Amino acid sequence: MFTTQKMNGKSAASFSLLIFRVLCAVAATLYLFFGFGFRLLGPYGLDPLSMTHRIILAAGYLLVLIGSYLVPWVKRYIGDFMMVMVLGSFAHLAFVLAGMDDQTGTIITWLMIIPLFNALLYHYRRLLAANLAFIAILGFSTIPSLHAHSIWLMVVAIIITAASYLMALARRASTERYEILFAQSPMGIALHQLLCDSDGKPIDFRYLEVNNAFEQLTGHLASEVVGRKASELFPTSYKANLEVFSKVALTGNSVDFEVYSTEFNKYLEIKAYQPKQMQFITITKDITRRRKAEENLKHSMTHDWLTGLYSRRFFEDELERLARDGHFPLSLVIADVNGLKLVNDTLGHQTGDILLKKAGEVLLKAAREKDVVARWGGDEFAMLLPDTTFEQVSRISSRIQEIIDTSEEDTLTLSISFGYATATDASIDIADTIKHAEDHMYRRKGLQARSSRKSLVQSLQTVLQNKSQEMVRRSNNVQLLTEAFGRKLGMEDKALHELTLLAAIHDIGNVAIAEAVISKPGPLTEEEWETMRRHPEIGYRIALASLDLEPVAEGILHHHEWWDGTGYPHGLKGMAIPLQARVLAITDSFCAMITDRAHAKARTITQAKLEIRQGVANHFDPGLVDIFLEMLEDETLVAKLRL
Repeated sequence: MFTTQKMNGKSAASFSLLIFRVLCAVAATLYLFFGFGFRLLGPYGLDPLSMTHRIILAAGYLLVLIGSYLVPWVKRYIGDFMMVMVLGSFAHLAFVLAGMDDQTGTIITWLMIIPLFNALLYHYRRLLAANLAFIAILGFSTIPSLHAHSIWLMVVAIIITAASYLMALARRASTERYEILFAQSPMGIALHQLLCDSDGKPIDFRYLEVNNAFEQLTGHLASEVVGRKASELFPTSYKANLEVFSKVALTGNSVDFEVYSTEFNKYLEIKAYQPKQMQFITITKDITRRRKAEENLKHSMTHDWLTGLYSRRFFEDELERLARDGHFPLSLVIADVNGLKLVNDTLGHQTGDILLKKAGEVLLKAAREKDVVARWGGDEFAMLLPDTTFEQVSRISSRIQEIIDTSEEDTLTLSISFGYATATDASIDIADTIKHAEDHMYRRKGLQARSSRKSLVQSLQTVLQNKSQEMVRRSNNVQLLTEAFGRKLGMEDKALHELTLLAAIHDIGNVAIAEAVISKPGPLTEEEWETMRRHPEIGYRIALASLDLEPVAEGILHHHEWWDGTGYPHGLKGMAIPLQARVLAITDSFCAMITDRAHAKARTITQAKLEIRQGVANHFDPGLVDIFLEMLEDETLVAKLRL
């Protein structure tokens, strides 16, 4: 909150009011002074005015003077009253000095009322009707048979009426401009009356007037607000504002401040000033959007947009501050999410983002309130632990691993490698401490690499199985027939193990294909086929990421190559296709034929054998087909298939 000095409008208005009051007092005094003076110094006839008229005029000035203290609307229109009195006084004196009688003075008294009516009336039709009525009265009072100066009085009546009418029009136009400004202002404007107890202590304030924007801002109609106390409308917040606004109403010092309103759930900018003693006007603007934009900008400068953790910049600033303030021993943890690139390449960056968020949640759960957890960059995170020994940070790292191990089962297993180091005092370079933590992390990452890759591949297989139960049944059949086929071919144990492994994971690249495409009930579009044809290359990259799967990577890549070179992804032909891939092409195609799929019904064993035989010309290795079909004559083997 900050306070500004009020402008000089209030002082100028007070000075004008003082001048008008002084003029009223002086005019009343002079009228009576000269009246008594003329009568003391000479004959009665020397005074151009009768004493009665002097007393009436002096009383008029005194009534305006007293009314300006006691009656608010007299104070408001004191300038108009003064115009009426001065205009009537001088006109009266002019006619008397011209030799007119008391009847003329009485008529002119009528003229004095016309400008006052015009000052108080704001409806044009009423105003015009009042003026015409006065002209008619004056015209009747000044007909030639009743008065010698009828023409002049009529002219004066018309001039005064026209002048005062034009003044009233100008005042009305000015008032309308202010009313439009008040009503159409985009900011909420309200006029209030301060309420005090018998000791003069402010206890509440009342709403006197509000505009349309105030209604929209607060949700309260003017009819619900005007005349009511703030304590009735806003019982939870009025006390907090009372002290501020009472100072404005009592001292005249304006204020300008920003506040969050719990009642409206908005940030508000409020300006308050004093239009008159014991009153104040508030101009309120809704700045919620601006404040939220500022908060979002500030948050984005210090936080990572994805995980909500602190940013690296904030982390480094805090690290410098804590070291400068002597929060030693100062420990660091550097953590790295294992296999993130593989997840991004196979399941997409959205799935990788989920993994990053999960890692951030684990680190936050393990951290203490005083610790700083930040995203260091890419797949790395960092923890800053002030006043923490090496033994303590070691226990915290163990808690991180414990949280990972005991977390709820998820389709995609989270694996994190982390290292830590401690700066015991200010003599140790913080940069060296960071490097020690990173080196520790990389050493642990190397030791965990094989197990983490194996765990990730298993997670990917689980994802694939969850996409389609048809794939699970088909995969079991493929493994059964492929292993039997390998034995039929007389493969050695190592080659047979690799072939069986290939049969189990050959379609692992499908984890990156949308379930809607894999399970589509009708024929695939050309675009969808293009998507499906990507899965051997995706599976190939997955296999290369694991030492255990690397031997079957080529088989995964080429298991959709055809004998005549029309397959994909590289269009290999004949014996250029690896043996593993040629074997799997036959067993995978046969198992697909005998399994119900979204877009095709299962064929019988006999029908599937026939199709395999027909595919010899272009799809399959003819020599291998003969051996495969011979193998299927074993009824015991066929009985093991899940149909």
